[in-house]
Amino acid sequence: MKKHILLFLSIFLLCGCEKFLDVAPDDRAYEKDIFLDQDGFTKSLTGVYKFMAQDDLYQQHMKFKTLDLLVHYWEAYSPDGAAEDLMAYKYENLGARIIIDGIWGGLYNAIHQVNIIIDNLPNIEGEPHYNLIAGEAYGLRAYLHLEVFKLYGPVVKKEGLSATAIPYYESSEKNPVRALSAKEVLDKVEQDLQQAAVFFKEDPIQTLGREGDGNNPNGSTYSALLDRRGIRMNYYAVKALLARKSLWEGDLPKAYERSMAVINELKESKAVRFIQPEEVDRQKNKDLRFTCENIFALYDRAAMNVFTANFLNNNYEALYARNLEYIYNGGTSDPVDIRLKWGINGSHFSKYTVTDDDQSELTYNPKAFEIQMINLPEMYFTAAEAKIDTDPAEFLRLMNEFRKNRSFREDLNMDGLDLQQLLIDEVRREYIGEGYVFSFLKRKYLPIPTAGDEIPASLGLYKFPFPVDEKLYN
Repeated sequence: MKKHILLFLSIFLLCGCEKFLDVAPDDRAYEKDIFLDQDGFTKSLTGVYKFMAQDDLYQQHMKFKTLDLLVHYWEAYSPDGAAEDLMAYKYENLGARIIIDGIWGGLYNAIHQVNIIIDNLPNIEGEPHYNLIAGEAYGLRAYLHLEVFKLYGPVVKKEGLSATAIPYYESSEKNPVRALSAKEVLDKVEQDLQQAAVFFKEDPIQTLGREGDGNNPNGSTYSALLDRRGIRMNYYAVKALLARKSLWEGDLPKAYERSMAVINELKESKAVRFIQPEEVDRQKNKDLRFTCENIFALYDRAAMNVFTANFLNNNYEALYARNLEYIYNGGTSDPVDIRLKWGINGSHFSKYTVTDDDQSELTYNPKAFEIQMINLPEMYFTAAEAKIDTDPAEFLRLMNEFRKNRSFREDLNMDGLDLQQLLIDEVRREYIGEGYVFSFLKRKYLPIPTAGDEIPASLGLYKFPFPVDEKLYN
């Protein structure tokens, strides 16, 4: 845990101004110097986002490098014992254990830093941007705990909401917190999200969109809080997280209601929208990551290094012919699927491409640097899944509406259609490289499709072990 705290502090200090370089190397010592005004809170939140975009978390391991290995999306060509252990679900082997413990430590360290921000919020109560700062902090605390829950918590479908889950930290004091039941954790997620929703009632993203800049152009002080709200926790992200939480809780009517509220609001505001084919095909400023669909995202300044090391050099190549060919080239697929632009079928995976032009000052392309955290398709899948048994016609309507936005040419009808398989295939098509499918299959307690036989669902497969020191300390 100590190395994570020091890493967080180094990231935080680099994103501030000179006076922060004198801060003592302790995660609490800087509070009296930093949390004096809105600028300090904004810099601290920026530090949390930057920390989340590190290798142990969402730059690599919470995306393609661990969570996607678990669902056998990739052929890992370079010798990598940890990758082999992960693909064999040998979580207690040293290489895999280091990664899994690193994810736990990283997520909880980010939670700790968010709690320091929340504990100091009274310092700026009544200031102009207090609501945005507070909304981001409470929303992040809920998001991060739910991420821990998805990986280390119980399989609710098999073990129920009374099963022991994870600790939920609501204070920055370093006191042990017992692991709560799944229901208690999800109730606290709900509580934090509802609190964030109150703070976000006037979030500028609702009128300016996810890429808009709400700063006054006439020379007033710039605030990162008001610029590009789509790469910060925001109003729509909290609404979407409430839908995600309801689905994990198994409350399908509420999951449908909440996800449809997001879909319908976004149709009205157009703050977040579906990608258009020309945005993927053009020569300059390509949006291969479909960033206009991101409801919440991070910003990855090391994206070119990640792409070059892992995909351009073919260390990770999509298992197309032996695992993914069916979902992109059979069944309910369509060869004009816009997602095939990601270079899945034989060429290197190009979704994460970053070119010299993307990085150039003259032709800078911010779309090449976003890390997806929540996107619009998830709301369609959530609403559809909630209706799959009770209203198949509504399920199919939502899936067809989504598929049109992936360039599919024909609507599907009920004749001989396996609705559950359609949902699984569509989720697998959508989230390659995003670390989403493992927890999706866990929640539904489904087997993992591979190049060979399916890997049967089991509690051991779907529950990451707690770190040893967590068991001893807590």
